[in-house]
Amino acid sequence: AEKVLQIDNHSVLAISGSPAIAYEIARILEHSFQYFRRSQLQELSLEGKLRMLSRLIRDNLAMALQGIGGVIPIFAIYDANKQSESPGAHEQTTENSGKIFFYDALGAHFENVDFATTGSGSIWIRGVLRYLNQWGETRLEEMDEQHATITILRLLDTASEYDAATSGYNAKSQIFPTVKTVTGDGVQTLTDDYLEECYAQCYPQ
Repeated sequence: AEKVLQIDNHSVLAISGSPAIAYEIARILEHSFQYFRRSQLQELSLEGKLRMLSRLIRDNLAMALQGIGGVIPIFAIYDANKQSESPGAHEQTTENSGKIFFYDALGAHFENVDFATTGSGSIWIRGVLRYLNQWGETRLEEMDEQHATITILRLLDTASEYDAATSGYNAKSQIFPTVKTVTGDGVQTLTDDYLEECYAQCYPQ
């Protein structure tokens, strides 16, 4: 099952937990964002999107407490309308930026500037990500697309070695993970050919 779902042109939802509930949450989010955009002729604000997802997760709390429908997502978005105040002239300027938010089972959201992980395999790679970000040759936010993709593939392969629920690369069947980028140009899904090239660099002959 696909674990990274596109919600609109500039946001994706990475899911862990019950796929059925997560897909329903993603569907409601997608249609709600579309309805707001078409009825109000503008995009829903970042805070509005975060609160809508929080409410959907909170409404699912009863299922989560029963142990059959918990969903712990990561919401990644490129906020093209972020307003920041210039420290010198106190003028409002538009700052384009990517943001990562993770949620708990009660719907509370937290912003993580550099990275976020979720799911059963996350415990094996969270420490590695922090190490790379603190002491690696290149900080995570400074990696280009190819460097970041190779790092992701290596971490997924590592997690799959220790967690049965994490799927790695299947060389025999040519099955690749879903990797998406979120930039000012929108959401892009990296092709299998590109991922195959990156895997070749992960494991050079």
